Amino acid sequence: MICRCILLLFLVCFINNSLAQELRFFEFHHPVCAENDWRDSSFIAATSDPEVIEEVMEDLGKPVDQRRFIIGNIEEGHGGYNFNGPHAFLWHFVPGEWSLTEVAIELCDGCPYTMVDQEIDYWLHTVEQFCPWSSYVRKEIETPVAVSKAEEERIKVFPNPAHNEINIVSEGEDINEVSIMDMNGKTLINRFYHTSEITMDLSALPEGLYILQMKFNGKHLRKLINVVH
Repeated sequence: MICRCILLLFLVCFINNSLAQELRFFEFHHPVCAENDWRDSSFIAATSDPEVIEEVMEDLGKPVDQRRFIIGNIEEGHGGYNFNGPHAFLWHFVPGEWSLTEVAIELCDGCPYTMVDQEIDYWLHTVEQFCPWSSYVRKEIETPVAVSKAEEERIKVFPNPAHNEINIVSEGEDINEVSIMDMNGKTLINRFYHTSEITMDLSALPEGLYILQMKFNGKHLRKLINVVH
């Protein structure tokens, strides 16, 4: 009986891990809402549903103006992947409970940050769905795994605002890769490392806000930095 229970537990864990590994992540762009706040410009949804993945890949092969928008159930928390740059959303689409559509009621239309994030209780407990009409799938992305709060606190980034360079010091694991992106997510600088202390030259960047992304051990951490000269 004990052996049978152990075997059952092993199978459950194996199936759950397999399902998690099958998740694929897609970035959705929301150009209309982006005019209000940069955090409204995009969000990430995950699914392992083969039919939905097929729909999404089909849309990625179409012109932008012919792509459908996302609709589905949402739940609390970013889920470990629903970020826009350094911003972690307070919600995420439930994997397996969203799809693409051409038509939806206006009640669930809105902006991911200035509406859903800022009225999170209403969206989670009253609307319970999200269907941003002007959104469309922009690209498939690599599996994003966010760091824990404790891990984040062990990585220091200074000075910020930065002038000609910025320093990154990890009190934990070595950093493997560092990228500087503009607020549209375009990579401007990308460097590979295997060290806990890094100094990056920012002198070629114009003044403004940028996203600093650090990767280590399959995880990533993003911070907003201000470059001034």
